Amino acid sequence: MTRPKTIVFISGNGSNLQNIIEKIEVDFIKMDIIAVISDNPEAKGLIKAQAAGIKTLVINTSDEYINRLFVLIDSHPIDLIILSGFMKILPKSFTDKYRGKIKRKRFFQFALYSPMKYF
Repeated sequence: MTRPKTIVFISGNGSNLQNIIEKIEVDFIKMDIIAVISDNPEAKGLIKAQAAGIKTLVINTSDEYINRLFVLIDSHPIDLIILSGFMKILPKSFTDKYRGKIKRKRFFQFALYSPMKYF
């Protein structure tokens, strides 16, 4: 089974992201994080991602950021998008395009610890 290629969206401290990274490192979660994206250039989670060797991107949601997201996501074979405390509403064009791949962090946790493993 191939490891899902994942992008994680954050807005703050990145404690959930750190938890996911640690579980990936011990192979408890079998996925690869391709990039971490934040709307907050001061988000501590960006530092945590960089320390783990993960590409980061800060988006300015007041400009044409959605096109930058499409380019990033479409340039990788992304299987999963995790919204982990991301505090902005993504436009319909984004949610329509990636329907079925977007998971909120709470769903991700539920799926991870349920008897029916998703990952």
